[in-house]
Amino acid sequence: MKVSVNWLRDYMPIEVPVNELAEKISRTVVEIEGQYQPQGNMKNVVIAKVLSVEPHPDSDHMAITQVDAGEAEPIQIVTGAPNVAAGQTVILAKHGSIIGGGQKIRKSKLRGVASNGMLAALQEIGFEDKVAPKNFEEGIWVFDEVDAGELTPGEDALHVLGLDDDIIETGITPNRADLFSMNGTAWEVAAILEEQPTLPSFELVESDTQTADLLTAEAPGELAPKYALRVVQGVKVQDSPLWLQKRLWNMGIRPISNVVDVTNYMLLQYGQPLHAFDYDKLPAHDIKVRHAYADEKIVTLDGQERVTNPQDIVIAAGNEGLMFAGVMGGASTEVTTDTVNIVLEGAVFEPRAIRHTARDQNLHSEASTRFERGVNVEDTFTALDHAAALIAELAGGTVAAGRVVAQDFTYVAPVVEVTVDQINHVLGTVITVAEVAAIFDRLFFDYVETNGKFTVTIPARRWDITISADLIEEVARLYGYDNLPATLPTGATTPGKLTVKQALIR
Repeated sequence: MKVSVNWLRDYMPIEVPVNELAEKISRTVVEIEGQYQPQGNMKNVVIAKVLSVEPHPDSDHMAITQVDAGEAEPIQIVTGAPNVAAGQTVILAKHGSIIGGGQKIRKSKLRGVASNGMLAALQEIGFEDKVAPKNFEEGIWVFDEVDAGELTPGEDALHVLGLDDDIIETGITPNRADLFSMNGTAWEVAAILEEQPTLPSFELVESDTQTADLLTAEAPGELAPKYALRVVQGVKVQDSPLWLQKRLWNMGIRPISNVVDVTNYMLLQYGQPLHAFDYDKLPAHDIKVRHAYADEKIVTLDGQERVTNPQDIVIAAGNEGLMFAGVMGGASTEVTTDTVNIVLEGAVFEPRAIRHTARDQNLHSEASTRFERGVNVEDTFTALDHAAALIAELAGGTVAAGRVVAQDFTYVAPVVEVTVDQINHVLGTVITVAEVAAIFDRLFFDYVETNGKFTVTIPARRWDITISADLIEEVARLYGYDNLPATLPTGATTPGKLTVKQALIR
């Protein structure tokens, strides 16, 4: 998973150099597969405002622009971008700049007209096609009016776009699926750095309309142990603000729209996949979680028609299968710029069924990856409420009162016991009771200690811990593997010799 260090700083102060932080994570938790800044070696790329646009006298597809880049005089740029217009705030690669792929931008003449740089698309400054927003696939990147109002010509565009963020790529092991979220990663980094993480907060304002009056929900517990819906009405679907788009593209996810982006933001923050339906496109307002019928046909969001089998879990309405639960949404209820009312789904699905569908359909998604390995069940409805509040803020909608809850099992925190003697016997150490207590404090585990015996209550965010050996591992990695004593294996030695049968053959 990609981890944004700037995002981590929302949770806690990080004073250590990024390479040192990566080293600490590698020695304590999981392998580090990469560490970089998206801007690479790019430089001299700035914010500019387009002052004027005139047709090129010798070209039917190029234009001559004058742009304000914070210098004494406007800069003349010749561009072939079809979407350029006066008044826009754009990205300018000035003469002498370096952009994506190490390409150097120089003054030149295009059809006899001087051009002192280049107006840039996101792909030209290093964005992958799968991450760059689709709205600007055919032209240069243009900041929206709200974001543009906070920018100054000549300002460092790489900083504005978040490309100077430090990204750490972690190799998540199957037992540490909690690290598929920024919250989970923050808890871990806080334990390493001995900090107190500040988790995100939000304020949810509800309207007088009751969600229960707008739809119903039904889900068998064996398919979806937790399942709830919310409705947000009167939204205006449009591009997300820049701060949200930066968060997504630095984590490898393409911004789509304010509604879809919020669901992806919650996936990254809580590790909890959510889904948004267009309320008015539902064939009926009775949402059901069920096994698929044989050979149902569902067109998924990637535009492919897929055929179900009875092992799949689908979300249905009016008995019509709409999507593969926990894997990918359906095109028939997709949120678009015409959407006005949305239904938000927050759930926990049966992992084996999700794994089967992802493999059978060759449809591995960010959602299926998390559902297969497990999610923090105590965050499911919190993420749902947070998403509703944020969509109302960014899309101008109103949140209907209450959730429609089909399933909500009661989480019982496991209690695991371990003694200091057990820990020292396994690790070959002489760790004290106080040292073990300090490690559990750093992990924010609740415990009771009696004569060297720790009774630890395991939080829902660490569903990988179930037995005493797991707690011993926690102590070992935070105590420091390098601090564990090294010993040679002991055992009786015997001379090598042939067996009776081998001797007879000889």
